[in-house]
Amino acid sequence: MLVNLYRDKTPIAIFSLPLLIGLLALPIFFFPADQSYYFLKWQSDMEAQVIATPGLNYLFTVLLVSLNAHQLNNVYNRHTFYSKSSFLPGFIYVLLLFSFNELRFSPNLIAHLFLIFTLGQLLKLRRQEDAKAIIFWAAFFIGMAIAFSSFQTITLLLPWLALTVFKPFVWREWFMVLLGGAIPLAYYLSVLFMVKNGIDFKMAEVVPRPKITLDLFKLSSYALTILIITGSLLKYIMILRTEVIRFKKQSFVLLHFCWLSVVIWGIGYFIFEQIYLSFTLPFAFFIATALLHSGKKYTVNLIVIIWLIISVANVLL
Repeated sequence: MLVNLYRDKTPIAIFSLPLLIGLLALPIFFFPADQSYYFLKWQSDMEAQVIATPGLNYLFTVLLVSLNAHQLNNVYNRHTFYSKSSFLPGFIYVLLLFSFNELRFSPNLIAHLFLIFTLGQLLKLRRQEDAKAIIFWAAFFIGMAIAFSSFQTITLLLPWLALTVFKPFVWREWFMVLLGGAIPLAYYLSVLFMVKNGIDFKMAEVVPRPKITLDLFKLSSYALTILIITGSLLKYIMILRTEVIRFKKQSFVLLHFCWLSVVIWGIGYFIFEQIYLSFTLPFAFFIATALLHSGKKYTVNLIVIIWLIISVANVLL
């Protein structure tokens, strides 16, 4: 069963997860992808050039999503959210993207990779240890994410929020957020100046996506996904009450990342009618942890299999 396969870090799961991603990404060849429009024109142009060729779209999608899932698993296992190593967070990340019909190339997938690196840094924080280097690299990776997805600018608050969870105020550590986030911007401006002989923040023309029509499959897929997210979050909070203080502090960092990502999604969707799914990263942690701590293996597997089947029907029908 699916959850059992990815519950433990078994050798077969190393190959089966990229294979599953490859299978779920096959609709790219049969359904035209909707063009997204980003804050900066070059981001929209990059996506348009890739999705214009289905083979290139498929290749980049499988490679990026596989890399993101692998790195998400590494961060999860390195910081011991569960007693055993597992591939489940990466699997849940893939299912979340697929259930929202966003398993396709976009600059957001590149931004997700840098946000995962950010989480890997922030979860290293310790109360009694110097955090300047950690915060610098966390902010640096956020700056890289912003370069590919401008709406992630709000995420620059995350290192400061993480510092409030783990450590007392030290102005040098807080300053590192500004320094680390500014360096990728400086590189971006330098490259832009060399390529175009000037600095031009040309914004893309915002064209709304086609309106979503809620048929039975879409409504079922979205409703089940929301129920799974809500139930897993409640289960995670129950687990949180029984864990050590280290686990609790790491969880608060994830919760801060969660609400920041939801704000980004809300602004992007309700104002600009674009979809930004960075909330899939913390939710992958929450759902995976809830499933791993569940004693009802058959029930959990059944729910996930139904979730996958309905998501496939949503995409294909």
